[in-house]
Amino acid sequence: MTTSHADAEPLEDLVAEYMMHKTAAADHKQAADRLLAMIGASVEKGNTAVGNFTIVKSDPNRTFATEDFEKAFPLELNPTLYKTVVDTAALPPKIKAQFMVPGTGDPKVAVK
Repeated sequence: MTTSHADAEPLEDLVAEYMMHKTAAADHKQAADRLLAMIGASVEKGNTAVGNFTIVKSDPNRTFATEDFEKAFPLELNPTLYKTVVDTAALPPKIKAQFMVPGTGDPKVAVK
């Protein structure tokens, strides 16, 4: 749904300013990520005090090896370890639409 804005000029200015800040934020994030990688390469695992800051370097988060688990504990022999969920991606759109409910929270706004 497209709506018109009575005062298009100020809206155009708002969109331009938003895009400027969005671009600057992406540039700042890139610089911050680069600096963080350099900091990480400079310290050992653990906590390192630097001025009023503490650098915390730790191992990456562990992940659950689902395939290995399924091999060790097959569904057929261990049904209590599994649960059934609806595969919404497999539902035909007309059936899925019957069970859709309105979202909650603030409306989504995107500038493209």
